[in-house]
Amino acid sequence: MNVDAPAPLASQNVSPQVVELVKRSRFNPIRHLKPELLSKQLDMFEIGFIRDFALMAAAIKRRDYMISVTLRKREKAIARHGYEVVINDGLDESKKADAAKHQAALRYFWDNIRATNVLDQNQKGGFRLLVQQMMESVGFRYAVHEVVYRPTFDPVTNAPRLTATFNYVPLSFFEATTGKLRFIKNYFGSITGEAMDDEGWLVTVGEGLMEPLAVCYMFKSMSLKDWLNYNERFGMPGVHATTTAAKDTPPWNDVVDAVSKFAQEYAVVTSQDAQIKLIETKGGTGDGPFHPLIQAMDRAIATLCRGADLSTISSGAHSQGHGASLQGDEADVLEEDDAELISETLNQIDRVVIRELFGTDEVLAKTKIIVPERKNNADIINKFSFLLSAGVEIGVDYARQELAVPAPGKGEELLQKPAPILQQEDLTVPETPKADLGNASANGREAIFKANAAAQVLAAKRDVFRPVALRIAALANCADPAALALETHRLKADASHLYHTVMASAPDLASPLQEIIGTALIGGFAEAAKARKTT
Repeated sequence: MNVDAPAPLASQNVSPQVVELVKRSRFNPIRHLKPELLSKQLDMFEIGFIRDFALMAAAIKRRDYMISVTLRKREKAIARHGYEVVINDGLDESKKADAAKHQAALRYFWDNIRATNVLDQNQKGGFRLLVQQMMESVGFRYAVHEVVYRPTFDPVTNAPRLTATFNYVPLSFFEATTGKLRFIKNYFGSITGEAMDDEGWLVTVGEGLMEPLAVCYMFKSMSLKDWLNYNERFGMPGVHATTTAAKDTPPWNDVVDAVSKFAQEYAVVTSQDAQIKLIETKGGTGDGPFHPLIQAMDRAIATLCRGADLSTISSGAHSQGHGASLQGDEADVLEEDDAELISETLNQIDRVVIRELFGTDEVLAKTKIIVPERKNNADIINKFSFLLSAGVEIGVDYARQELAVPAPGKGEELLQKPAPILQQEDLTVPETPKADLGNASANGREAIFKANAAAQVLAAKRDVFRPVALRIAALANCADPAALALETHRLKADASHLYHTVMASAPDLASPLQEIIGTALIGGFAEAAKARKTT
């Protein structure tokens, strides 16, 4: 590769004339899809003649609703995370300065790449589009990019820099009869290709799921067609008319004319002594024999693409409920594996960039697809609770980091610690006789109110009263007058709901509840009035 002179941005291997001819010659390859045709194409694909199945698979991916959704989800899952350039572990101190230069060079390269498609040049993007295109190897086994390098210079230091344009070339331009992909330059005149320069092409090799997906699509499409034909024939009821009139007489013709107007395709007229027996197919469920097979193929497609069937399918009428709970874990495994595949493929370009810029084959940094670690907050909280109960200290910064809770900003309003949940033993307050609040001092009214509230709570002793008891006991625990007034206000807001709940479940508790709430309200008003006079 020569980086001394700028390379053209357009494809160096696929001319505009070839692009135009290829697009004009396209046809619908799935119109006559049958088991025999698909079997032949799969056999040819394994031999290395890729084109026919590649065109078929591309059409299936575009047309099938389930493949178009699930396979594209798999392709896009990696691209949305981005990348990082990391320095190799275990380097000597003497190499760390060079490693930093390698890291900076690779960052510039990948930050400035361009990605496009030779057959759809409206498709333009950067690193994210490149990864999505590379992920097509999951379905088609191969994803091929022509790499057109673009050398530049640092405007400050005038040091050479390098980036590139990645032209996605559809798989129908290649064959692999020798065990390695070769580019078919004469698209319409040859079935064998030419050897490809390893530095000028980027080949991503994936699973090739479109082979089993095409089989699922074929059986599903056949069932859909049969179901459609069935509905066309038997979706409307037939009409069978009988008459005593002789055939071809005016009364007979009147019946025929009436029946033909009512049902043109599925109608018959006979004399009364004629017999007609309908041949009907028995079996299947209420949906007929077609829907279960279609749904089974959809589930198989989702499982192939995502590792487990989609939750929306698992919850369907024909589902046994298996698979949806596994979808998250299986998708994580596939995502990590896909990230490693893309990272290792990109590292091939890393080596070219470092060799061209630094003249060495020792690459001290590498590009890596980011896969964020997924954490279960419930497990983290349980771990923290266990450690704290065992007396192990935990740093606040570490806890925030693990739970992804940032520190509050300056002046930001803070959440308040919730009041402690009172247990049954917290309600064990000595019973106190009721007293007159009107003749007591302010401090005396507070003490009497607390005692009366606790006595009423203990007297109830019914499960239905427990929510009310806890609220009133919380009032009894309020030592601060302002806090007491606030809790009294909250209890007042809930008074109607609490009152009607108790009335419905235990009418004999309604009177004590009403008295306590009313007393609490009076106490709150008294404290509020005193606070206003003080201020």
